[in-house]
Amino acid sequence: MSGFRHAPPPRAVAGLLSVPVMIDQITAAFQIDGSTKSASATAQMAFTVGPHDGHPVFDLRQTISSATLDGVSVPPAGIAHHDFDGGPDAQMRVLERWLTAGTSHVLALSYSLGTPASPNARGLVWEAESSRLSFDFFMSDLNPARYLEAWLPSTALWDRFPVTLEVQMAGAPAHVLLSNGAVTGLGASHWSISFPASFAPCSHFLIIAAADRITQHSAATVLPGGLAVTIDVATRNSDGIDLVAGAAAIAGHLAANTTGTGPCRHGGRHTALLTAPGYHNMEYDAATTTANSALAHEVFHSWWARGLVPAQGQDGWLDEAWTTYMTGTPGAVPLDTSDPAVTMWPGNPWARRTPTWTLVTPRDARPGSRVTPDLLQRNARGSIVGGVSVTAELTERKPKTKRKATRATPARSLTTRRTRS
Repeated sequence: MSGFRHAPPPRAVAGLLSVPVMIDQITAAFQIDGSTKSASATAQMAFTVGPHDGHPVFDLRQTISSATLDGVSVPPAGIAHHDFDGGPDAQMRVLERWLTAGTSHVLALSYSLGTPASPNARGLVWEAESSRLSFDFFMSDLNPARYLEAWLPSTALWDRFPVTLEVQMAGAPAHVLLSNGAVTGLGASHWSISFPASFAPCSHFLIIAAADRITQHSAATVLPGGLAVTIDVATRNSDGIDLVAGAAAIAGHLAANTTGTGPCRHGGRHTALLTAPGYHNMEYDAATTTANSALAHEVFHSWWARGLVPAQGQDGWLDEAWTTYMTGTPGAVPLDTSDPAVTMWPGNPWARRTPTWTLVTPRDARPGSRVTPDLLQRNARGSIVGGVSVTAELTERKPKTKRKATRATPARSLTTRRTRS
């Protein structure tokens, strides 16, 4: 079962031997009613138990009203959250049914669709005196439980699985749906979205907005090496973003990243919601929600973060630090060796957030300053991170760094452990 190689080991929690599972398929439907400003969801999670017998672990940050396992009713209390010592708000659900290793099952769930029980989450936002909706998957790596599990049953970053989601609105004016999945229109404000089996729980981009509140634009570009890419951009009318300029900027970043790092693994489409500052900057597979000021950073994440994907929640510091350095994001300051150590990798596979940390670059560093967090510093010279070579040198007089990663096709998972080997 090589698909479980980055999964946490079994763990006894509240008297339950909890074991990881691999999702085979998620099939779900959202029903959204503008007349009552409410929504409900159903989801079927087909999964296979890993190499150990025990109680399956997964997550969903909605309130479950009913559930069945293989057609047999399960009380919601039997799928409760438990603390795995992953830090605040990092609990996981444990299904109180003992299942045999290697067996396949279907867990069916029904629930009201509301604001996820996750830190700083955003729910369905309705216009006052109107049935116009603003909905955003609104994922985040700075807070736990803000990936797919905010809306649909999910495992964790080490897993990959396909998702088919049907979304239907009633009692509302025309809306549009933006996604990095394959969208099929089934009628007015009615869509089916297919996300591929290569997607991790952090990959899915989905926005719903009233058609008269948003503007869209498409452009085409050809990247170095000949890949043709369609760039789909949108903005809220109230934000006043120049979409033609935004699409051109994305094309430039895609070309520069292809030249500097290598081909992007996401194919011929890139999607973005361009926003005014202060909304939300976040990366997805070949997609982003971002203000112009963070555009270079978020597009680069399609290589580092959503090309190379952290294998576990605790590995996210690697892609964030490298992306910050490579895109020149302001704010890097030197650290003195007398500063207390910063724990970037807690060594806990149940940790579910990227620690915030100010990147130190060699060009800013004084002799003796830290160039990277301790785990990476030990292996800074010629280390291999997720299949991409990262070389850093700090000398007393001429600090310098080789900023360009190798052009080899990157590995699928980015792990902290690899920097130590």
